Amino acid sequence: MFGAGPEEVEVTDLHFRELLRLADRTDLSTTVTLAAADRAECEIFGRDEEGAWVRQATAVLRRLAAPQRPRAASVQTLALRHPLPVEADALYANLRARGVAHGPAFQGLTEVSASRHGNSFWARVRIPEAAHAPGHGLRIHPVLVDLCAQLLVAGLLDEDDRRLLLPARMQSARVLGDPGTAVYCHARLAETAPGATVGHVRLLDADGRPVLAVDGLRIVHSAADRTAEADQWFLEVGWRRATRPAATRPPGRWLIVGEADGTARPVAAALRNAGATARVWEAPLADQGLDAFRDALTSRLTRPGERPRAVVLQCGPRPADGGAEDGLRRTRRLLAAAQALTARFPEPPRLYAATCGARTVTPGDLADPGQSPLRGLVRVLALEHPELRATLVDTDPAAPDELAQTLAAELLADGPEEEIALRDSARYTAELDYAPLTDIERTTACARTVRCGTDGFRLRAGRLGDLGSLEFTTTPRRRPGPGEVELRVLAAGLNFRDVLTAMGLLPGDENIRYRLGFECAGEVSAVGPGVDHLRAGDRVVAADVHGGAFGSFTVVPADRTAPLPEGLAPDTAAGLPIAFLTAWYALRHVGQVTAGERVLIHSATGGTGLAAIAVARLLGAEVLATAGSEEKRRFLRAMGIAQVMDSRSLDFRDEVKEVTGGEGVDVVLNSLAGSAIRAGLECLRPFGRFVELGVRDILSDAPLGLSPLRHNITFSTVDLRELQLARLRVYAAMLREVLAAIAEGRLKPLRCTTYPLAEVTDAFRRMAGARHIGKLVLTIPQEGELDAVLPDGPLTVREGGAYIVTGGLRGLGLATACWLARQGAGHLVLSGRTAPVGAAARTLGELSAAGTRITVVTGDISLPGTADRLVAAATAPEGASLNGVVHSAMVLDDAAVATIREDQLGRVWAPKVTGAWRLHRATEGHRLDWFAVYSSMASLLGNAGQGAYAAANAWLDGFAAWRSARGLPTLAVNWGPWGETGVATGFADRGYQTIPTEQGLGALGALLAHRRVQTGVIPGEPATWISAAARRSALFAALLPGDDTPVAARESTDDIRARLAALPAGSARRTALESYLTDHIRAVLRLSSATLDPQTPLRSLGFDSLLAMELRVRLETGLNIKLAGNFVWRHPTLEALAAGLAQQLGLDPADRPEERLGAPG
Repeated sequence: MFGAGPEEVEVTDLHFRELLRLADRTDLSTTVTLAAADRAECEIFGRDEEGAWVRQATAVLRRLAAPQRPRAASVQTLALRHPLPVEADALYANLRARGVAHGPAFQGLTEVSASRHGNSFWARVRIPEAAHAPGHGLRIHPVLVDLCAQLLVAGLLDEDDRRLLLPARMQSARVLGDPGTAVYCHARLAETAPGATVGHVRLLDADGRPVLAVDGLRIVHSAADRTAEADQWFLEVGWRRATRPAATRPPGRWLIVGEADGTARPVAAALRNAGATARVWEAPLADQGLDAFRDALTSRLTRPGERPRAVVLQCGPRPADGGAEDGLRRTRRLLAAAQALTARFPEPPRLYAATCGARTVTPGDLADPGQSPLRGLVRVLALEHPELRATLVDTDPAAPDELAQTLAAELLADGPEEEIALRDSARYTAELDYAPLTDIERTTACARTVRCGTDGFRLRAGRLGDLGSLEFTTTPRRRPGPGEVELRVLAAGLNFRDVLTAMGLLPGDENIRYRLGFECAGEVSAVGPGVDHLRAGDRVVAADVHGGAFGSFTVVPADRTAPLPEGLAPDTAAGLPIAFLTAWYALRHVGQVTAGERVLIHSATGGTGLAAIAVARLLGAEVLATAGSEEKRRFLRAMGIAQVMDSRSLDFRDEVKEVTGGEGVDVVLNSLAGSAIRAGLECLRPFGRFVELGVRDILSDAPLGLSPLRHNITFSTVDLRELQLARLRVYAAMLREVLAAIAEGRLKPLRCTTYPLAEVTDAFRRMAGARHIGKLVLTIPQEGELDAVLPDGPLTVREGGAYIVTGGLRGLGLATACWLARQGAGHLVLSGRTAPVGAAARTLGELSAAGTRITVVTGDISLPGTADRLVAAATAPEGASLNGVVHSAMVLDDAAVATIREDQLGRVWAPKVTGAWRLHRATEGHRLDWFAVYSSMASLLGNAGQGAYAAANAWLDGFAAWRSARGLPTLAVNWGPWGETGVATGFADRGYQTIPTEQGLGALGALLAHRRVQTGVIPGEPATWISAAARRSALFAALLPGDDTPVAARESTDDIRARLAALPAGSARRTALESYLTDHIRAVLRLSSATLDPQTPLRSLGFDSLLAMELRVRLETGLNIKLAGNFVWRHPTLEALAAGLAQQLGLDPADRPEERLGAPG
């Protein structure tokens, strides 16, 4: 590069943009664009999951004026300075715990040790055998670079901290020798902030000579926000286009059960046209009881004739304003049909539920909660009665004329999927997959529109180190305090410190992202107490090192302002303070320049450089200058500067000596880095003054040889920020002096290039690339609108707002109430059937004592009037706003589908569904921010024994979609099991991963903030919560792409039979069958791999009726047999179960152990 050797090229501003996806063959593309004779821009590209090129990393390559020749360090001394040993194995173990796994090829640190202060680390390095790749063609082996990063974080691996650590950028990297000779590594921390660590690393050879220098290596810590982790648990049902399979079965006989609305008969006719026999039973959708409908259907199933191929319950396109009743009526029908079919037929017909516009499949779909409960019941039927092959087909409400033909075609196809939607002549199948928050969602949730000249906003760096992340944030305007003024900013000057801040190269806390913009011109919009010399409407210039000038309004101390010089435009005046204050202080106060002296000004075409030229001339000095391009040097010569040199070469040292007759200059005003500092010192005559303006070498603690100082040379630094903070009077006096000189014409305004605020990123990049002359100034719009983001992310709870929580007096509802209070809610209206007692009462007392108003309203939310009382309480006194509702009321009454009774269905349905509908009606006319309903994984996935509960929650899912489509923000959360509160805390004992309370409520906040409609929150691997009976379902194809089921579940029926038949009769065959059963029992009970005693009673292992049913369904599915409903209970031990299955599988009775045991058969 540049025709130079590796030691002559420095890599700077290296940014790792994206993680590189490694494969057996990984494509990479590197482009280098020459920007100048000594500068090039480098980009590295890789491929994403879709094969598209993405930018992985960027860097700037610079040719060094002269290769650095660093001195060797004492290996012995460095070892002594690091007396505390660090176990390398522990280091790698901790990194793995943080999510960074280093394989054998990357574990190259040995003999690691730390300094006593824990800010410096020393280690031996080697390239492991696994990483040796002959002929890799790279100047430095990648593993060596990774070892540098590993050592830098050796002191950050606290046991309690498990945040991910990833390298984000390098300020610079230089090859100083042969990296292949590296033996030692020395890493030193320079900055440790809450979100990042910055340090410098050196690789040394056996003699201590540096062979690689890495400065400003920035390691970012992934956010510790546990909500971000819960985001990875989000699941949603999506829709995938799928081809309808060809019909291969004879059309057969069909029973269509309609709702007497005229839609069933056309479907039957279409089936007949295809050769089928179809009967129609028109049963108006009414409050017919479960038993009555089941009996009526059974009578139609037992009529003479062939068993029907399928039974179809067809829903009519009824409006969704029928409240909760339509959903309950249809749930009864489907439940009754399932009970009738499983009781009547050993091999029952397939059961279909044909809905119309029940689901939101394509944009514009409205959903219908009157039909949505059927999905929850179908999901449970898939687990309890897979032989029914229960299936949902949702027809297109926009194409009623095509309904009969398309539905008939789908029915005859007999496809394997369980959830199908027909839209616009296309066929879709449901698929559950992870749905973490997207970048678009995050952006949209935080986006706000602000009014220029009226609202408060300011610039911040979205991500330190990435100029592309600059963004505007909303900022409430604050009233100025004593001695302060508020300014409406008209224009603001851009300085190199702004670029360093945005790039993350300056130390500071998280708020440093906002400390941009240190000077501006503006109009006083408000004054605080004690400010007498300014009034609203006055135009001033201001310079405040706290930043914040890149925005609409800023509040500054009045003594950091001065009147705008007469005749100067705001954009010209905005670029004056920092440049002239720096030059004035550096040359007059620190450098003490006098008439006749010579001053060398580096990088003299920038704002500070041009100001320094003006100040030096005002003081009567002779100016010598440097600049980085020929264009800039021509500009300086046009200003009358006779001696102009190249700032990107060290030749200026000899040139200065030559033009001064070997004397040198009196003052050097330096902004160059590295070896140029030494060259600048050597330009000084005795008693010279070196004034350092840069910060790069200071922050990196770069070494400075002292020999150039031997002739009474003074080395000083200038930091305007510290001057303002520590010596405000001096600072204020200088500001007045500078502006007076400008007003009097003794100093001229600087050359100025303006950028509209909308082009702020371009301005920063131009400043970073040093492609400008003079000052860069941003002009702030005073009218119109622009987009901004909320600085702390979207807020879901209004400060002091009022919220209703049903079921809020215990369990998860009470935990939600506490969360709302912590988020700033002012008034919580909590409901339950009974008044709070014990721990719940104490919790409410604590909330009240902390300042949250608590109102308790007891009553049944499903009864008329209760919801109205809640709303009345929340809006008292009259006119108060209700901001949100959380509906968490529930009743559990689990039972297998075959045994669910009318009263059980009603008990489960009322609080969930009727309660939600009454809340909806009671809050009509109130502008809620959101309405959240607590649904369950039971409706998303199905859960054996919870048919009624799944149906009620599926109604809530449809209700959320229906309300949201009408512009009423509503969220249904399909919660997985909670581990610390609620009714499902026992799931952890059964091997499930559960939701911690804090993390779950954080997930609720994220879902509300990002306007989700229906999302599941289920922790753990999918294989742990997807039943074996459901793993063949197309719904779970995306979650179980591989075959990770237990051996017992993977074997086909033929495999099992063949294996058993091949074994000798007696104990060998019995042991194999017991082993097969043991795998299923462990899966159902979430047991470890411990051996099960064949004679242990199943009840003692924790079996209940629902788990027994799950085991029966697994055995029926795996063995393709039909077992009696009480089969498991009739065989109460593993040994007896094996005996019973032997009989079912047709094994020789002589081989059955139950004959010896006398077990029931």
